[in-house]
Amino acid sequence: MGVVAPSAPVQPVAGVLAASRPLLAAAEEVLATAIAPISLASDVALWTHSDYYQREMGAEIWRRYLVFDILIAPAELVDLKLLTNAFEDRWRDERGRAVNLDPGYLDLLRVVLATTKDAAQRIAIGSGLYAEATLHFEHGRFQPWPFTYPDYAGADALDFFTRARERFRLQRMLKGPTWDGNPRWRR
Repeated sequence: MGVVAPSAPVQPVAGVLAASRPLLAAAEEVLATAIAPISLASDVALWTHSDYYQREMGAEIWRRYLVFDILIAPAELVDLKLLTNAFEDRWRDERGRAVNLDPGYLDLLRVVLATTKDAAQRIAIGSGLYAEATLHFEHGRFQPWPFTYPDYAGADALDFFTRARERFRLQRMLKGPTWDGNPRWRR
């Protein structure tokens, strides 16, 4: 029988889609204020992976991935997803969301995303939410699974999250396996 021990801290991340570059910047500012400063951000790019969000957001959709400068307990993913769902409502209009926020976390083994949608590969984590290990670390870099969303499976995303993992690994070596324990959204 194994010994129960506290979970190791994880690094919160978010994927952001927005109907314009100004909305993307506004969403980043809200997230940085509410969660923690952004320690690493991907390049801003046009999102062209499907037409899934076009009805809500229009034909030109912008994507950016963010890493927050805080460590949290993995169980706090539920609170993080509930918070970002509330933020999406700030930019909701008659067409739907103008901003889509996909919070999650990374650790040394995986990138996990929270979602409201159930699927065979997702695990219920409470409050009607599910978690999915979207990427896994293998052969020196993050790799997609067959079910990984195409944008997270792309070379740019894999490179970004692999860089973020290395930063996280070094941060843990320097600071030790601790976390804030009092995230901004709970204060």
